[in-house]
Order: sequence, then structure tokens, then C-alpha cells
Amino acid sequence: MGKVKSVFSNVFAWIKSHVKIVVAVVAVLVVAIVAVNLLGGVGNSGVKKYLNALNSCKDEKILKAMDTKAAVAWQNAGYGDDRVEKFKDELDDVEDDDVEDFEKSIKKRYDESDKGQTKYKLKKVIYSTKAKDDKNLTKVVCKIGVTSKPDKEDEDDDEGIWKKEKKYTATGDTYMTFYLYKGKVIGTSF
Repeated sequence: MGKVKSVFSNVFAWIKSHVKIVVAVVAVLVVAIVAVNLLGGVGNSGVKKYLNALNSCKDEKILKAMDTKAAVAWQNAGYGDDRVEKFKDELDDVEDDDVEDFEKSIKKRYDESDKGQTKYKLKKVIYSTKAKDDKNLTKVVCKIGVTSKPDKEDEDDDEGIWKKEKKYTATGDTYMTFYLYKGKVIGTSF
């Protein structure tokens, strides 16, 4: 016990005599941690906002988590090796009517009465990478946890034959790709 006390007293004595060095090292570590979180977390926060919006089933939140103009351009760009170049061209050509149509389709797709049917949870960001030709465009691959409950109106067709079972819940993990433009979702691989 005496050795442990002497080791701690020696460490504390050294820290006391070198306070400026210790404070400088701690400050550098704090700045480094904050910088890594701010620079590396853009895709992560955009994906989290989008998943939270999906969980809420509120179309206003979903649209706020997305860049709708860029989402229209991303859809119009199609698929292939030249998708990023096509996306940049399409982004300049997107019309307000196209954005309004896209927003209407989102509003039709998500209904607040479905809230709680399916929940998404970001478990892990596998990787995040920027496009070579456009640094505002990011691809984020994530591991997502999905929990799904049956619809309230779902009933067994043969309910009179079998003993009533408890409502079922399906859970599982999947990998999803999110495409972000300036930190907002423009496309997914659901």
C-alpha cells in the first residue's frame, strides 16, 4: 500500500510542478476531439436527423432533413459511373415544379398515423466518403437497426380457428447507404 501511495504522490507532485504543460496537453486534446467530431460527424448527424424524422412520420421533419432540390437532381441523374457529373448538371436544371412534386410525393408516403409502426436506429457508421468531383456530396454506409410492428388494422384471416397470439414485433439489422449533399439526405438505398 505504501508503494501505491508513493507512486500517486510522485505523479501528483510532477503534475503540480508542470501545471502549464499539463494544461496545454489537455487543451490540445480537447481541441482535437472537438475538431474530429465537427469535421467527421457531418454525415453522421445528417443521417441521424433523417432517421429521427422518419421515426416521427411527420412529413415536415422529413423534408427539413432533406435537400429537396438536390434530391430531385440526384433522382434525375440516374445511375452509373458519371452520376456525380450528371447530378451537378441536373442541380442547375431543377425547376420549382419538380421540387413541389417531390415534396407532394413525400407527404403522400409518410402518414402520422403510421407513427410507431417502423423505427430506425443508427447503430454504426461503417464508412463515409466524399465524391471525387464534388466535396459537398457524401456517401455514408451505415448499420441500421429496424423494428417493425404490425398495423393496427392487421388481423389474422383465420382468427376464429387459432388461439389468439400476442402482437408480433420484427427486429433486425441491415446496411443502408445514404447520399448527402451539404449534410442533408438526398437519396438512400432502403
